[in-house]
Amino acid sequence: MKNVRLLVSTIFIWATAYSAAVIATTNPTLTQAVNQRLVLHDFNRTELSNNIGGGSETWTAKSDGDTSLTTLELAASEPREGGGSALKLSYSFATDTTAETGFRTHFNNLDATPYDHLELWVKYHNDQGSSGSFKVSFSKSDAEAPELIKHGSFMATNIGNEWKRIRVPLNAMNGISQWSDIQSLTITFDSRQADAQQGTYYFDDIALIKTSEPDPAALDAVTPLKKEWEQSLGGRTVARQQLWKRLVGWPSTHLVDKSQLPDDDNEFLKQLARDTWQGLDALTDREHGLPLDTIRFGKDSVNPEHS
Repeated sequence: MKNVRLLVSTIFIWATAYSAAVIATTNPTLTQAVNQRLVLHDFNRTELSNNIGGGSETWTAKSDGDTSLTTLELAASEPREGGGSALKLSYSFATDTTAETGFRTHFNNLDATPYDHLELWVKYHNDQGSSGSFKVSFSKSDAEAPELIKHGSFMATNIGNEWKRIRVPLNAMNGISQWSDIQSLTITFDSRQADAQQGTYYFDDIALIKTSEPDPAALDAVTPLKKEWEQSLGGRTVARQQLWKRLVGWPSTHLVDKSQLPDDDNEFLKQLARDTWQGLDALTDREHGLPLDTIRFGKDSVNPEHS
């Protein structure tokens, strides 16, 4: 018990450090100025080839039951502003079926590195009046293992019956970090996420754009909020001094003198509890009323300059 007392009695003060939560924004915004645009498919041709010469088709993957293939049509009856045709994709899932179906267009090792967003226009209709959702993804072969395919995907939701422009930061399409040699773009409808068994989507003007405002990527180096806060005050030393001045109190000794500890176990635990709460009260920020969670002292010292 003596060893436990000595160990626990040294934990008189919580030791403190700030942890920072890194927030990456993945919400597509529509306010960026477009500096460069590559139209991948505008659907204004009589054939299904895209604007850079690749072919296109519908596809279906079934895990059980049966589903009809997605039907594809170039629809001139649903134009956006400016006229031209749109891609009309109608799907029909059988009851209690797990299946995926959709549209795919192919590229000849497209280099997307000059761009930072995918842009497309879409609207959706079904007889129930519910909104639609779909997954859009790019695919490429792994450079070190070409038989493996990498997919960078994004889930678009709340698609209604009015034309809607969607911009997806390429950095938000996790799964691809190097955007050269892109082989295809796929649109997927999933029976597990569909609110209606039957529905029709219209797509138009699928393009890559450069806005010069890419979102942070998952692999990007980020500055922790603690470091940003320290820098805003003039550096770590100044920030430490400012924080110390805001505390209610500060310890006067590094370790408790074990000869001053009660021999009785109950009394020892009571003193430990009192000292712990006194420490929490002292190490509270007067500005927001919260205690620090971690402190590191210098060797045999409680000098704030060394903590």
